[in-house]
Amino acid sequence: MDKPNWTEVEGSSNIAAIDYTAGSPETDLGTLYVRFSSGAEYRYLNVPNQLAEDFFESESKGKFFHANIRRADFSGSKLQTEDPDSEVELLAKQAEDLGMLDDDEDAKADLALAAEEEGAGEKF
Repeated sequence: MDKPNWTEVEGSSNIAAIDYTAGSPETDLGTLYVRFSSGAEYRYLNVPNQLAEDFFESESKGKFFHANIRRADFSGSKLQTEDPDSEVELLAKQAEDLGMLDDDEDAKADLALAAEEEGAGEKF
């Protein structure tokens, strides 16, 4: 699967970016990608080209999405993203901000190992 070529959405509190890969002219169906403000990314299959075009041109992306895509019968699946702010990293940042890791090399090593196992990489 190719990575989406995101178009940033301005003025939406719910949707951060969108992309659409048009299908063949015979089917008139394609794949819609939506990145929500939370950072979660979803792929919706078999979305008609005209519907996607209307979505891109809509005044309110959030309202359009909820009325025409979410409530419709499109197959949506969450994409696996390389999120640099994994849960382990967020906890480590909080601990560091509170000074909890200043003198505790074992805790730093444990957090680095947990982040590596989670796939976040070592950043401590």
